[in-house]
Order: sequence, then structure tokens, then C-alpha cells
Amino acid sequence: MNRMWSHSSVLVGGVFWSLSIIALWQSELLLAQAPTGGELRAFTDKQGRKLEAQVISVSTDRRMMKIAQPDGREFELEILKLSLDDQQYLKDWIATRSTQIDYRLEVAIEKTSAKSSDRHRDDFYRMTTEFPGFEIKVKNISRETLKAPVIEYFLLKKEVVRIYQDSDTQDWDFSKRSVGREMTEQIHDVLKLEDLVYNREQIATTQPLEIDRVLGDGNEVYGEDEVLGLILQVRDEFGNVVGVFRSLDSGVKNVDWESLASAVPAGNTTGSIATPSTNAPPTTRKLTAIPTTFQKGDFLDPGDSPQIDGRPFKVSAKVALDLAAPNGTIVAQGGKNSGFGLVVTDGDLQWWVRSATTPGQSDAESIKVVGSALPKGPFQVEAEYSAETMKIWIDGDLKAEGPSIGLLNTMPVEGLSVGFDEGMQSVGPAPPPNHFSGAIEELQIVVGD
Repeated sequence: MNRMWSHSSVLVGGVFWSLSIIALWQSELLLAQAPTGGELRAFTDKQGRKLEAQVISVSTDRRMMKIAQPDGREFELEILKLSLDDQQYLKDWIATRSTQIDYRLEVAIEKTSAKSSDRHRDDFYRMTTEFPGFEIKVKNISRETLKAPVIEYFLLKKEVVRIYQDSDTQDWDFSKRSVGREMTEQIHDVLKLEDLVYNREQIATTQPLEIDRVLGDGNEVYGEDEVLGLILQVRDEFGNVVGVFRSLDSGVKNVDWESLASAVPAGNTTGSIATPSTNAPPTTRKLTAIPTTFQKGDFLDPGDSPQIDGRPFKVSAKVALDLAAPNGTIVAQGGKNSGFGLVVTDGDLQWWVRSATTPGQSDAESIKVVGSALPKGPFQVEAEYSAETMKIWIDGDLKAEGPSIGLLNTMPVEGLSVGFDEGMQSVGPAPPPNHFSGAIEELQIVVGD
């Protein structure tokens, strides 16, 4: 790339500075460029000489910068000749500017093979789980080195069946979602790469998905999860997007990156999004451990959920109803055989608990606080369940109390979810997902001994 300049010395503040006056500076060679009207700074070289100027741009190799004096004259300076404070100032200045480099990348995405495991339920059903992922090859075919690149990706699957192990019998079993109630589950992660020089390739690998498959008699597919595909961004060291790339899977062909990114809470690395029902939560977050407090959209798999069988438990949260649509699940864990649900139905706050008595059967009990007794604004709710009673408090006042059906004698086989019911069947009266349209904050679950 040709640049034209003439070398000269200029008297500034009584000191001669050796400068290169730029006649032509091509924009594609700029690492960063300032908007007009930027701040002036008194730069100092290593010999203590000072020069007041505004930074205009920095070259891609970070060796040279172009500056403008208050009188409008523009010059090129060698950055290493400046004081260490000024060099740090330029690093910080670059980090706040958008890159102008037109990087060109070749990205190849290939699905990786994975080990599978086999399990059986009686002599009829065979259950398998595979763990596929993707290998990402990134090659830089531009002349400029792409420094400290990162890959941010979403790996998507459609969950149709779920294989689990019964906590009491240790037998393997499964549950299947009905058509239209499948979950689109995502893995979200960020991978750091080394500097990508010209014509150099690096390889990165995603986390694996968990794909369950249930076969019936004659190996007929009864239900199977589906890999939807991979969508990723490559970004430079300043966070600028170099490119967006997708696997060839049809499930991500029309997926919008912004819609996925906006559904992920800050700091989250994994999550799930329920589709396609309009009664599904807009944002969900799959957790692998019980947090101090839950937020709306959180859910846990059965094995990670609170161990409430044979124990008393208490739920508390700050809640605000959507007065235009006062319905939905505040929190639920379990389903038709065992579990609990704190729900709002037609404006009434209801506390439901269900416990299995004999295989395939269960008893249910509930108490409620009628809507007229609920505050119009935010309130604190507490719901308690013990071997003898079940109770509801609103802002510290006991509002409802009734007999319980005894402690749960089996652990629920469906997980915990906040702001919706993630289970196949609900504990309460409304079918899943029963999305709660109001606000939920600082939800806690305390399990006794």
C-alpha cells in the first residue's frame, strides 16, 4: 500500500519536532479513527518535549499515529518515541474506537462425531443419548493480523424427549413433549483464539449437545431431539464484529443473532428458550445449580432441582401482578405425580401441592388468596408446606392456611421453573407452560430437614 508524505521539522512551543506530513492516508489502513472535534492533549516525548494536538488515527501496526494541531496542521508521529503515559493513553483511545480494517476470513463448520449411551425400559423401549458438537476452522486471508479474536456462538437443539433416572427405583424412564410444546434449547459460549496472522488457521470446538432418542418395538422412533445448528460471530480485540457465520443446518438458516443475544442474561453461558407458543416466556435460563435467588425464566433439570421429597419447604418472592392478565405460574416443580406450584388463576393466588400415593395416582391439595385481598402493586409472598399445614403470607401477614397431605413421598421427575411451568404436566389447574406475565424478583426456596 503506498503512502505519500514529505519529511520535515516543525517548531512547536520553541521545540523542533521531527514529523511526517501526510498528503494521503488511506482509510483501510487505519486501526482506529477519531470523529471530528476530538479532545486536545499535551503529548510528551521521551526527551521531555511537549506538543498539544488531537489524535486523528493510528496505523494498523500501532507504530504511527496521525495528529492535528490547534491550527489545523496534521502530522504523523512514531508512537514509541512518546512517554509511557502517552502510549497508554493511545491504547485506551484505540479501545474506544471502531476498527476500520476489512478483515477477510474463511470459516469452515463441521459437525463432530460423539459417543452414545444405551439404556432400556422393560423389553419395549430403548433409549440412547448422543453428544454431538461442532468443529470451527477459522483462517485469516487478509494481510492484517487479527489480534486476540474471539468466537461467540449459539448452539441450538429442539428438545422433544427427556431421558432420566428415577431417584427411587434407579430405573431409566423418559418423558415426551407434545407437538407444539417442544423446547428450543441453546448453549451459549465464548471461545478465545490466538492472534490470526495472514494465511494461518486455528481450530476451535464447541461444547457438546445432549441429544436423546427413544426407540420402540422394531426400532421405531418414538421421539428424538433435533440438532438445529450453530450460529457464531467472530470479533476482534475491541469487540467489533468481523463476521457472522452459520452451519448448513436448516434450523439456523433464518435465525437472527440479535434475537438470540437479547434473550441471554448478562454473564450467562447457557440457556433455553421455549418455542413456539405465545404463552412461552421470552427469556429463559437453564441453570445447573441452585442459586441464592432465582429470577424469572430460570429452570433446573430434575437432578439439579431442590430435593423436596420427605422434607418441608418454603417459597418466597417479590411479585407484581399484570392486572390486565392476572394469570400464570410464579414457580413450579414437578407434575402429575408429585410437586408444587405457586400460581395465579383469574387474579387469585393459589398454592398447589401434589403427592403420589400409589404408582400412577396422586393426591392434591391447594389453598388460595382471592384477588381482592392482593395488593395492586408489588408485594412479598411466602408459601410454606409442611407435614401438617400449608400457608400463604402476603407482606408478612398470614392470608391463607389449610391442611397438607403430608410430606412428598417421591421426588418430582420434572424440574423447577420460575415464571412458567416447564413440566410436561402441571401440578396446578392450568396446563403448561402457563407463562406469568407479571414481575418476579428475589425468589428463594428453602428446604427443611
